[in-house]
Amino acid sequence: MEEVNEKYIDKEDDISNTPYDDAFRTMMGKSGNLRLAFMNEMFHLSEPIKPGARIDETVNEYFIEQGNGKQRKVITDNVLHINGRTYHIECQTLPDGAILVRMFEYDMAIGLKESTYEDYHLTINVPASGVLFLKATKKIPEEMTVTINTVGGCVEYPVKTMKLSDYTLDDLINKDLLFLFPFYIFNLESEIKTYDKKESRTRVVNSITELLEYVNEMYNDKKLTFDKYLLLTDMIRKVADNLSEKYDNARKEIDEIMGGKILEFKGEKIYNEGKKDGKIEELLGMAYDHTISVETAADRALAKYDIPKDQFMKMLKTYKPDEDLMQG
Repeated sequence: MEEVNEKYIDKEDDISNTPYDDAFRTMMGKSGNLRLAFMNEMFHLSEPIKPGARIDETVNEYFIEQGNGKQRKVITDNVLHINGRTYHIECQTLPDGAILVRMFEYDMAIGLKESTYEDYHLTINVPASGVLFLKATKKIPEEMTVTINTVGGCVEYPVKTMKLSDYTLDDLINKDLLFLFPFYIFNLESEIKTYDKKESRTRVVNSITELLEYVNEMYNDKKLTFDKYLLLTDMIRKVADNLSEKYDNARKEIDEIMGGKILEFKGEKIYNEGKKDGKIEELLGMAYDHTISVETAADRALAKYDIPKDQFMKMLKTYKPDEDLMQG
């Protein structure tokens, strides 16, 4: 039997303390309905969670009694309450020998916080529990098992697993798993490491281009809100930057793609075209010199040119009036 090394129990020593872990927490906290398809896929729910479900966010810090009045704080990746059920999900870069120890510890901390006590009867509600593996071997099963042997009998519960390596980009698109788009870059890691090889570079460039073009398409078709567009592209950039950090050629070209070779907001396209006839420049100028309110100008930009208000505000921040027009 494998020994459990206690150093793995502390979150401070956990391999999931990485930029990818931060990206996962950000996605879980801010992606709204995008996370629902991911959760349905992980937990294989007989009744899928649907948009409009009641989702209650919760703190991810829990305290475990150590004895002698001492407590130890553990930090989970994400805990959500959806339609009255609790879900606990961790993001793990690589499998290690103590992942189930941590999952059990976190699950019990969550269960104790939500436990009930009446007439000397303590009831602990264990959350639905799962792990997303960004890198994984074939040895990882679809679910892991925690078994608790007691004098009153044996209790078991499953910890679901999801391996990113099982999914192609087409799989993510077909299953509406946009939530996993930022982490898809992990499936290109070996090609990033051998980027100077023609076939590796071709796969990386083509894959990231296709990924970003699909995100743009979803945004332009109004199937993705502006804030979710920014969230996805920011997290894609974060993961890509970290995975390519040590590989100069890969990093430079990926940065070029992310920096504007592919990404172009619909509003920016219209703005660039509209500059020729001065229509949008006129709105920006009117807002700049307070001829009309900023709110009115933003509303007109949205109604007439389909430019999101957030995007119009960004344009206004960088707007500089034409000096010749001002002098004239």
